Amino acid sequence: MKGLSPVIAAVFVLAISLAAIVIVLKVGIPSFTEAREFATLTEAKGVLLAIDSAIREVASEGEGSTRRLQLRITDGTYVIDNKSQEVRFELQTESEIVAPCVGVREGPILINSGGDVTGAERDENNDGITDLILENSKMMLVINKTGTSASLAAVDTGKLILKMWIKGPNVNVTPSDSTIRLDNVANSNRGSGYTELLDSGTKMGRGRIRAHLENAGGIDYDVIYNLFCGDYVRIDVQNAVYR
Repeated sequence: MKGLSPVIAAVFVLAISLAAIVIVLKVGIPSFTEAREFATLTEAKGVLLAIDSAIREVASEGEGSTRRLQLRITDGTYVIDNKSQEVRFELQTESEIVAPCVGVREGPILINSGGDVTGAERDENNDGITDLILENSKMMLVINKTGTSASLAAVDTGKLILKMWIKGPNVNVTPSDSTIRLDNVANSNRGSGYTELLDSGTKMGRGRIRAHLENAGGIDYDVIYNLFCGDYVRIDVQNAVYR
């Protein structure tokens, strides 16, 4: 500061100090956002675990049992999905609190990240029949659309997957037989039922297609085809009821 007047020197120092404060604040904003969103995610886990615990207790106690829950909800959206029988929490984040394209299970909670999935209905194989489609930037899954909940049709799990396509290397990985059998029960791979698209839209973290089968070898059950942001399909069998 030698050679500067006291007034100019004071202004110069003040300007440097203000710049330093601004820089610190700008650097701190992402960390603050990440901390806030991480806290919201932690809160959501607690809410979901509380709901899960209450449901299990009520189910074990039988008809007439009730629970009252007091839940704190800061951000995000909670969805009660009757079709898939799940409670879902959705949060669009600005920071990367979970690595992209990750699926992690923590007890009864499944955490998925990514917004790359599209669910739609269209005629993908040009046969004049509408298909059920899930796709992301890496792959496409096409399922045969058949029947409705009000008008059941013949469903064979071995013939549901019409197309599985890996986009990058342009490889067809469609299985010749996608049969699903439960407990080695004869004819449990086919019955009366329907297929439906559970998630439609774009930029979703997960897309699902459900195949509902009734009296398949004496068993009613659902098959859920899940597509996340990776190059694989996860298939879940749910709600099995043995007649």
